[in-house]
Amino acid sequence: DKTECILPFPSFHFVVPDNSTSTGWRVHFPKDVLPALKGRISMDPTFLNKLDGFSTLAPLLFYFEGLKSAQESDINEPRLQGPENIVLSVTPDSITLLLDVENKLLVHHSAEIDYLDSEDPLVLVFPARPLRHNAHYALIVANANDVNGEMIAPKKELHVLLSEKNKDARSIRYRSVVLPSLFEAANWTKPLYDSKSLQLIFDFPTISDDSQLGQIKAVRDGTINQIKDWDWAKKVD
Repeated sequence: DKTECILPFPSFHFVVPDNSTSTGWRVHFPKDVLPALKGRISMDPTFLNKLDGFSTLAPLLFYFEGLKSAQESDINEPRLQGPENIVLSVTPDSITLLLDVENKLLVHHSAEIDYLDSEDPLVLVFPARPLRHNAHYALIVANANDVNGEMIAPKKELHVLLSEKNKDARSIRYRSVVLPSLFEAANWTKPLYDSKSLQLIFDFPTISDDSQLGQIKAVRDGTINQIKDWDWAKKVD
């Protein structure tokens, strides 16, 4: 995505294989790829690059041209389903589908336009509950219309990516793993794929429990042990 070099986020584009981790992956953000902080201070990715996957709690981010004006139209259906309509996020009424690839299940979520950037606003997707640790998820955009109610054409790069002729590892993973899981989890999406109405796909691995919570649990356990070992009878009146 040319709007921001990190988009869509998160994705397998920013992990590398690592047999020493619980997930078999390690996050890898090159230097200067992350957005600058306030004051144009560059963000150091060193800490993030020690993790073995992406957060189970953070929002998913992507940019989709034409979606802002379409969502502001009263005639546009289906649409992004906000926090008031989470129940619809796993139905054909939602243009975003969050997929638990391994379990072949759609995940309830909310999705909304981020109006902090009025020119090229991102879409923010919030899972309704934490995602599973050490798992494979995908985000699919399908059947999104423009402000005139016309289907937004997928970019040609997506067609190339999903082509049977494409032997790229990501292409093979999408065709052999992600799409079959999607079609089983949401059987109405197979006709959308056949009619070229799937408009965006990206997938990512989630972080392991130990990588995300290991240090926190160590502090907790150390504190509990200190409390247990303290001689309360002598030190507390």
